[in-house]
Amino acid sequence: MQDHFSSLQSPLKNITHFPTRYEQEQRYKKSGWKDTFSCDMNCFYCSLPLSEQKRVCSLDVFDEYEEWHMKCRHYMLLCASNGKCSSLAERMIPSQDQPIQCPESSKLSLLQISTEGTEEITRYAHSSVELSGSGILITGGFGRSRSSPVHRRLDDILILKPSCVKKSWLCNSLASTGTKPGPLMHHTTTLLENGRVLLCGGRTSPVLANSVFYVCEMETENAHWSVVSRDVMSDKFEPRWRHSTSRILDSKGIESVVIIGGCSSSSKALCDCYALNTSTWMLKKLDVVLSEGMHSHCAVVHSNKIFVFGGLNSTMTPLSSSFFITTTLEKWVLNDFELSPPLPPGYGMAGCVKDDNILLVGGIWQFDANSFIVINIRNGIWMRYRLESPGCNSSQLLMCNHTCHCIDDTVLVIGGGGNCFSFGTHLNLHLHKIDFC
Repeated sequence: MQDHFSSLQSPLKNITHFPTRYEQEQRYKKSGWKDTFSCDMNCFYCSLPLSEQKRVCSLDVFDEYEEWHMKCRHYMLLCASNGKCSSLAERMIPSQDQPIQCPESSKLSLLQISTEGTEEITRYAHSSVELSGSGILITGGFGRSRSSPVHRRLDDILILKPSCVKKSWLCNSLASTGTKPGPLMHHTTTLLENGRVLLCGGRTSPVLANSVFYVCEMETENAHWSVVSRDVMSDKFEPRWRHSTSRILDSKGIESVVIIGGCSSSSKALCDCYALNTSTWMLKKLDVVLSEGMHSHCAVVHSNKIFVFGGLNSTMTPLSSSFFITTTLEKWVLNDFELSPPLPPGYGMAGCVKDDNILLVGGIWQFDANSFIVINIRNGIWMRYRLESPGCNSSQLLMCNHTCHCIDDTVLVIGGGGNCFSFGTHLNLHLHKIDFC
């Protein structure tokens, strides 16, 4: 944002001297104003009546939630007053609570990794899945490729593998056969027990969802795609994006992929859950109902339980969700997962598992977005680390719309970025890792 205004020969001169709300308030008080009231634009939006929030959400097609919240966090309203005007000023500006105090430990380094091969990983809103001993499969997203530097929705298939020669990774384009998915964003890919990959949902435009389920079978030199027969799909299932999919075994040991929430062409946030039987491809709506519609949440599997954190509701308000879904005796159950302290509202984080810890990487929080949260599954205690990138301005990295994978004691962060109609598209240009033990 600052680079944008500087390029217009209109730099934001006071932002370095008064970078926070508190410092802006002190600026006015030192100039003789007795009372000051301020809030950022996120707080102002949340103070609007629910009916007004819904009206705003219905004005236009919109799917750039992460960028919107980040920009609103950097804009503020301030009213300074003297005398009898103070009571009026106080009513004009919503009261903004101090950020929730969270346990913060030391900083962790977000290290850039060099990549080799035929392709680069400059994309966001993609999906990636770790294959059984044969690398990481990356599909879709928005960004660019070496063959076409134009920003667009992508339909290429990439395979990412560690290099044997150097401490780098190889990224190559993978040829596809069969019925290949088109350009998609905000879809999911899930590794199945037989080594195949299920692709679910995603969108081809801000209003059009992918209604087809695809299965990818890895061959020696390419990926073969096929379409799941629509005859066995439920008519009640709404095609969606920004959902989550998780592989789990039911009480009979039958493999299912559980689909949670998301948004669709007709709904800003869905509150349903489905289980897709990967043997019969029958799709069953679960009795589990979310307390409210949600999308852009994080779901990870540990001990055959699906743990869900955060999310965004239908009025673009971040959620502090923390629960897990499990199945016993053919019954699916949603249980609260109590954290100490409670997790603040957030969404858009990527997640993975390391031993008895759930790792939440990045996302949109009321504190700094470059966050790394470690949750102990056994006792619910969590710790936040701040991510810093040595030799690089960490603010140049957008830790949203990315994916992550835990490889041994390292968390690999793939892609990330976003699009803003005012300031253009930002893509994280490199692969990154977080060394975590």
